[in-house]
Amino acid sequence: MSDTPLFDRPADRVVEALSLRIAEAFAEVVRHDDEGADLAGAVTHHLAHLEAAMSHNEFLDIDLARKLARQCRRLLDWANGADLADDQRALARAAVRYFVLDDDGDSDADSILGLEDDEEVLVAVARELGCVEVLGA
Repeated sequence: MSDTPLFDRPADRVVEALSLRIAEAFAEVVRHDDEGADLAGAVTHHLAHLEAAMSHNEFLDIDLARKLARQCRRLLDWANGADLADDQRALARAAVRYFVLDDDGDSDADSILGLEDDEEVLVAVARELGCVEVLGA
């Protein structure tokens, strides 16, 4: 068992702030950090996947998808240049990895609400890291 108290780490505080269904999925993403992954490329690929999905899901909010992709890129750029602890930098990567998962709670491509959980995660992580302004509009 870890000596770190429950909800003392940044990821724990974000998980606690999320709705239960989203918290469980995000906690799983946090457990599997891949520091060397090309997350910017993954964001581009996922956005292209969502744009293609518009052909079979007319309700997909592509404007929200594009906004979230921009926010993910901004968060990555900020985290790479900011003076952050390793667990904080890993938290930023986890938020982006959550976005690039299609079936992270609700399918991003198939559900009418598929991107709302991604937005909730990005905002919660930005709040925890003290960089909400980095997300922009």
